[in-house]
Amino acid sequence: MEFKDKRIKGLGSTLTKKKKGSEIQDKLLAHLNSIGGVKIEASEEEITTLDSLAKEYMAGAIEAGELSLGGIFKGTDSVEQLGMMWALLESGSVEEWEIDYGNGIVLELEGFVKSFGTGEVTPDGQQTFDGSIKINGLPVAIITVD
Repeated sequence: MEFKDKRIKGLGSTLTKKKKGSEIQDKLLAHLNSIGGVKIEASEEEITTLDSLAKEYMAGAIEAGELSLGGIFKGTDSVEQLGMMWALLESGSVEEWEIDYGNGIVLELEGFVKSFGTGEVTPDGQQTFDGSIKINGLPVAIITVD
């Protein structure tokens, strides 16, 4: 009997900032080694009254949280990317982003760069970066089946 691996692998996944305004093309964030998960969560609102037998709650606003990312600097494209991410952090502008998992699943979202920075520099280590995007609204999943 032939074994077929049905796990979804992370290799081939990409994060892209979609073009906006006068920008000519989308910007692929290069050399990522991690893209955080997206977790959608409802807040809770307490609705307990004096005649309740126990605490009572109802679902509140839905939030998608933050998308964390990390990577390794490689060449001049990383320097350009560092400048772009810092400029986006300073501007606070809400941008369109796309995560392509490379397996027919694409997640589109809007958000602003909440944090971005460089990692520790060591003689033998790779120069790294990490950051996060605060998701604005709810992401949209696009699933393509071959």
